[in-house]
Amino acid sequence: MTINSAHVRHYRQQLRDAPTTAAALARELGDGLRAVASYNDPDLTAEALRNRRADRREAFMAEAQQRVPGYRSGFERARDYLLTEAKTHTQFPAGDVAAVVIATQKWNGIVRMIDAGAPLGRLISGVTDVPTLLAIAEYGPMLAAADSYKEPEMSDRLVADSMAGRQSDPLAGGAWVQDAVWSRIAEVTPDSALAELLNGALEAGPLYAIADPLLQAAENYATHGSADVLSAQIQSDLAKQEYTPRPDGAEAAAA
Repeated sequence: MTINSAHVRHYRQQLRDAPTTAAALARELGDGLRAVASYNDPDLTAEALRNRRADRREAFMAEAQQRVPGYRSGFERARDYLLTEAKTHTQFPAGDVAAVVIATQKWNGIVRMIDAGAPLGRLISGVTDVPTLLAIAEYGPMLAAADSYKEPEMSDRLVADSMAGRQSDPLAGGAWVQDAVWSRIAEVTPDSALAELLNGALEAGPLYAIADPLLQAAENYATHGSADVLSAQIQSDLAKQEYTPRPDGAEAAAA
């Protein structure tokens, strides 16, 4: 299956813009509601003015409730596209018996090194061929999530997490393996389109998390007429600490 690089770049840029877009939307809705609340017409009585403001607020919020959901669905569509495509292009073709045999052989070699005491995260960082990395992507998360698997030492987890552009999460189970593998494939593959896709997928979750609190503030404005934007910005800034930008395009494969 061919990677649609135009779609990858479009959705990747949409997610990179998402925090700014969500912040601007929340600011716009907050300003709009404040403008409605301060609306004045000297020709109206106090009661008529209250009614006019109420009518304008109702109309403003109704319009906002029509607009705002499209932003979240757009961000989710971009995130899900990148993640789904990345998974599709890092798994073995269905029915390819030869690929499964090769993957099993390569994975057995990795398991022997793990049994000898080598941490999986450090092994991933040293692999230079894509087939072995694909084997780790297929079987590694199950091993890492198993109760019998000894978690890597913190330094080794940080190696894997640094490769994936995120901080260590001890509750992630085996999910960190997929991220580390995608990061390593992006570094070693000669396929610039695949590297770009995987780097976009690695950015997708963190970028969505940065935008999410700001988008929730916009949703609160649309639904309730009020929002704690300061709290939303603090949450967004905290989420930003988990984000490390990944290389773009041809730069990714050359990095």
